[in-house]
Amino acid sequence: MTRIFITGAFFGVEVYLPYLLREEYFLAPDRAGLILTASALCWSVGSWLQGKLGERVSSSTCITLGAVAGSVAIATALATAIFHPPVIVLVCGWAVGGFGMGMIFPRQNVNMLALSAKEEQGFNSSAMSVADSLGNAGATAIGGVIFAMAAAGTGFVSVFTFSLVLILILIVISPRTKGRPVSLAD
Repeated sequence: MTRIFITGAFFGVEVYLPYLLREEYFLAPDRAGLILTASALCWSVGSWLQGKLGERVSSSTCITLGAVAGSVAIATALATAIFHPPVIVLVCGWAVGGFGMGMIFPRQNVNMLALSAKEEQGFNSSAMSVADSLGNAGATAIGGVIFAMAAAGTGFVSVFTFSLVLILILIVISPRTKGRPVSLAD
């Protein structure tokens, strides 16, 4: 469930960010897409950091920290849709979200493998891939309906609010993540 909520919340917003930057800030497509690059670079940093923290930080803590970073990013996107601050505010906020995703994704993968019997690892890896797709496609589809049905000028606010609810649910359930701190050497 944590994987469905994080992919749904994060990618449910990310798909709209270049569109927001084109429509509200009149940026060229190449410049609007740079927000995705900032996020991807910070995703790498978050992934590296959670690996360095290893056994010193539990999986549930990494997932919760990543979800909090994601909520900051989504709240920044929502605030941008409402208040229209300078673009750099959104870029920095979304970079924080990328960092959070880097904290979550590898830790969930390693945790899932550690909790799976050897004969279940392939099935469980596939199930996690399905959860990624379900969260991403489901939130994007629901977000599209929300965007289309929103009152004029409130599409971005409505979709970002929906994603913020998803990530807040993740923050509530993430401390319940089971597992043990593991290293890749296990």
